Amino acid sequence: MDGNQRIAFSAPDTFLARNGFYLDVDAIETYRFMMEALADSTFRFGRVLDWINASVKRFSYFQFVFYFLPFKPTQF
Repeated sequence: MDGNQRIAFSAPDTFLARNGFYLDVDAIETYRFMMEALADSTFRFGRVLDWINASVKRFSYFQFVFYFLPFKPTQF
């Protein structure tokens, strides 16, 4: 996976996280989705949007707070 493909995933993931949402997806499934869409030349906005809509979840308050902590509570 090259840099453009990583950006294509990380930009919306970061945007969602900053707005209280996250993608509830498995890393292997995500990789497979992206590689298949690129191989089939179907990596287009509509397909990606459908995939994001099917995978997006809202952070609970505590998930949101802990996601953005500069340290993890287990580091103490």
